[in-house]
Amino acid sequence: MVRRGCAGGRPEARSRRAGGERQPLEDQGELRGQGGVQHVLRLPLLLSPRLLEGQGEGPLEEGGEDIGTQEGARHPEAREKEAGKPHAGGRGPGRKRPRGLTRVEFRRVLAERRSLRAFADRPVEPEKIERMIEAARWSPSSGNRQPWRFTVVARDDPRRPALEESLTRGNAWAKKAPVLIVSGARRDDGSIVENREYFLHDTGLATMSLLYRGVDQGLLVHPMAGWKEAPLKEALSLPEDFRPIAVIAVGYPGKTGDLDEETRRKDEQPRTRKEIGEVAYRGGFGEPYRATLPAAPPKRYEIDIPLRFRDIDSMGHVNNAVTLSLLEFGRIRFFFDLFGAQRVEEIPFILAEANVRYRIPILLQDPVRLRMHVTDVARSSFRFQYELSDPRDGRVFTEAETVQVMYDYAAGRPRPVDASFLETIREYIGG
Repeated sequence: MVRRGCAGGRPEARSRRAGGERQPLEDQGELRGQGGVQHVLRLPLLLSPRLLEGQGEGPLEEGGEDIGTQEGARHPEAREKEAGKPHAGGRGPGRKRPRGLTRVEFRRVLAERRSLRAFADRPVEPEKIERMIEAARWSPSSGNRQPWRFTVVARDDPRRPALEESLTRGNAWAKKAPVLIVSGARRDDGSIVENREYFLHDTGLATMSLLYRGVDQGLLVHPMAGWKEAPLKEALSLPEDFRPIAVIAVGYPGKTGDLDEETRRKDEQPRTRKEIGEVAYRGGFGEPYRATLPAAPPKRYEIDIPLRFRDIDSMGHVNNAVTLSLLEFGRIRFFFDLFGAQRVEEIPFILAEANVRYRIPILLQDPVRLRMHVTDVARSSFRFQYELSDPRDGRVFTEAETVQVMYDYAAGRPRPVDASFLETIREYIGG
């Protein structure tokens, strides 16, 4: 599969990212107040260079500083150059299959995506918009026709006032968004299979990819259908046969209190969805697909963890490696308390994988509460999800996920999850 190059990219920005230049550190106190330093240990999602962050340019929450790919993880271009293969947009000889986005990452994106309406005045970095478009560029496409087109209109663009005038009254809040993106397509650019037209279908998939990539970078991304087509097409000089699909407001989350009362009430409504049996069927149409997974675990294991002076590093906060030890402490206590284990030899698993998101620095004076539960159980493995937080105000310091494999240490090989183990942890499974 080949994807066309992303027009309008900034070579100087890409070369700067490729060089691994770090963004300057911001004041730690300010970061703690705004909710976020995020240090992420993860591997790249896709091989396209513009989908990969350089150091200091991973997902960013308002006021935050980030670390992108895991230290030591090599860029796909570097791997291909070492193998003597030129880098290409599509699959070719010598390309290795990348590991995907971690489960804790993807769950976070799904959980945090909301179509809210309050935007901060902070401008959006052009490279973040570029990554969103790049994600859309790699979306599925019938016949690989790639019919989608995106028009990016920043706040200082001379066409912006006319575009804003095309929005309906109910979407006036979108005028405060730093960036508006119009997605759409032309019928002739898409695939037609047995009279089925796929240009709208493909563009919808690409728009969703663009949306999730924005959320992954800490942005608020709100797609809208409330606009007048004729003024919209005139404002952006869109072709006569072009079908706009959505106007997408992009920016950093703002304060709900800054909205007018009517709009604020919309944002304060709880997030709801239809039951799975209403939207999915098993076999024929109308036979509800029966949900079996609990939406959330009935119980979460909780324990308060006192910090020691030795846990603090020279930067004045809990060292990142120590965080893994705090999670380990929770795992051990979980087995001691639930299974009555008395010795380390009675712990029946081995750690296979760990993914950690550092959201806010933990200081020595901070009380720390660990909450954890099991999200998945397979034939011989199970997955813990953790949250280190401040019990006083609920601020989340760290989110993490680990995979444990049941292990027969005497035989030196994995063993299946047995029925008694499953029954003991059943109340802690879900989410």
